[in-house]
Amino acid sequence: MLKRLLVISRPLAWTWTIGAYLVGIGSFGHFNILSLVEFLFMFFPINLIVYGLNDVYDRKSDRINPNKDEFQGAKVKENEIKTIKKICIILSIAFIMLSLISKNLEHIILSSSLILLAYIYSVPPIRIKSKPLIDSFFGSIGYLIPILIAYTTYSSLSNIPLNYLLLIFPLMAGHAIFALRDLKYDKKTSSKTIGAYLGKRKTLIFAVIMYLIPLIFLNNLFLRAVFLTSILFVIFALFIDFKKKDYTTQLVSGVFFSTNLTLIYFILKANFG
Repeated sequence: MLKRLLVISRPLAWTWTIGAYLVGIGSFGHFNILSLVEFLFMFFPINLIVYGLNDVYDRKSDRINPNKDEFQGAKVKENEIKTIKKICIILSIAFIMLSLISKNLEHIILSSSLILLAYIYSVPPIRIKSKPLIDSFFGSIGYLIPILIAYTTYSSLSNIPLNYLLLIFPLMAGHAIFALRDLKYDKKTSSKTIGAYLGKRKTLIFAVIMYLIPLIFLNNLFLRAVFLTSILFVIFALFIDFKKKDYTTQLVSGVFFSTNLTLIYFILKANFG
């Protein structure tokens, strides 16, 4: 079962919860017992909660998706549902209880919000994932919150750098593009993701706009180069005739690489100046 849970938690996706927490911690000197345990939660436990719930309630489209049971999670079996839900609840309670040790209201609210978001994103009746555009916003918020959680272990949100908050826009772009991987299967099962709602071309245009916004506020050559490269990559995809060949995998890989490159920059900047 442990191997199945690892597949469901999508180890490749751990980079963003782990990395986001490292960005927020600001300096390795800020680590204490609480933040160290929370950091360990950002590996397997948090991702199992997020993607475990996702896979449980995405069973309909996952059944016909050949990408599942590889790098994009698992096709959850009926006899696994109760166990996955139970483990997600236990880990969720443990993470919220852990935050109480901080005795910091901001920290407790943010930690609880991360868990709450995992549930309302995937679980009916709210299921934000089925609400186009809103799904992209809240999906990216989910990757931004670990930064804020880590930051509030040593400082107030009122002091947080604007650069950290601007990350939400490229994250929204990435979230929208990643949704295109399952476009064909989402359409077949009438799943209302941003990709299925807007279609491939409009989703790519949306991503370009999201990449453009931080360029207005960021005066950093490296980040501008990364975002401009991402924009050019997406624009190139806009003019490809997808009927001849589907380049979605290459597009997703490129965006995944650029997103992680941005994350690495922020980690180095925050922890080494």
